[in-house]
This record gives sequence, structure tokens and C-alpha cells, in this order.
Amino acid sequence: MSRFTDVDPDTKKMINEIISKDFSHLTQAKIKMIFDQKKRKSGGRYQLGKMQKSNDLIRYLTSREALDPEGFDYLMFIDENVFEVLDQADKVRLVRHLLQYADIDFEAEKPYKIRKEEVITWYDELEFNKDDPKWFQRLEVIAESIYNQEEGQDLTTEMTPDNP
Repeated sequence: MSRFTDVDPDTKKMINEIISKDFSHLTQAKIKMIFDQKKRKSGGRYQLGKMQKSNDLIRYLTSREALDPEGFDYLMFIDENVFEVLDQADKVRLVRHLLQYADIDFEAEKPYKIRKEEVITWYDELEFNKDDPKWFQRLEVIAESIYNQEEGQDLTTEMTPDNP
């Protein structure tokens, strides 16, 4: 069984609505949305998702599904184990966070790019999440709880919007 699956239709619809509402520059981008079952960490922190621009091989391999000889422009990976237990607001927060990385420069030969983490990049994200600025730390606690279930630990109540 593969660790990767396509996102379900409701999740795909939600992501497309977020793109239409908050990321209009991405409406023409073709984004392959994928759930990932594997725990991912980088620098000791959980990676709950990832945006990746497509290389030539991925474009070729996805051309039929995208109904376009150029294939998909981006791959969006979402940690399914965490995503399935999140409430709707946190699902939206996570998707917005991932979409912040996608950038398009139509003047460039290869217009689809991934932004680096820079302070200026995150002004919109700070505005999106002003009602819950510690949302990402809370999601990491949820991820820790999910991936440590075999040890009998339950950290989901450790950090909530009411208990930062």
C-alpha cells in the first residue's frame, strides 16, 4: 500500500476555494494535492505539509492526469494523519501556510517557483492568523500526540486556543 493518496474531493474543493479567495495569483496553476501517511520531521520539527514545484520528470508523469502536456506545476503534500483530526479552521490555516510558498513569475522562463522563508513573505500569514497566532505550535502538539500514541501519551489538550 502506498503512503501517498490523492486528497478526497471535499479537501480538494476546500483548497480550491482558499486559492480562489486568498491566492488569486495561483488560480491558473495546476496543483496536484496529495495526502502523505508518513511522519516527516526536519530540524526536530514536524513537517505537516510541503509545497514542491514540479521538475520535468514530474511534469511528464502527471501530464495525462493534468490533461495538459506540461503536467502539474506544483505538488502539495499534506500529512493525512494530522489533517484528518484537525477542525476546519486549522485545516484552512495549514493549507494557507503551504500556499504561501508558491510563487509565480510569468516573466521568467520557468514561472513556477517556491518562496524562501523570509520575513516579508509572512505578513499575509500573520494577518490570516491574528486570532490564533500560536496555531502552528498547537498543530505540532497534535502531531506529537498522534505519532506517540503507542507510548500512551495524549498531548492534544496541552495547547489549545483557550490554553496557549
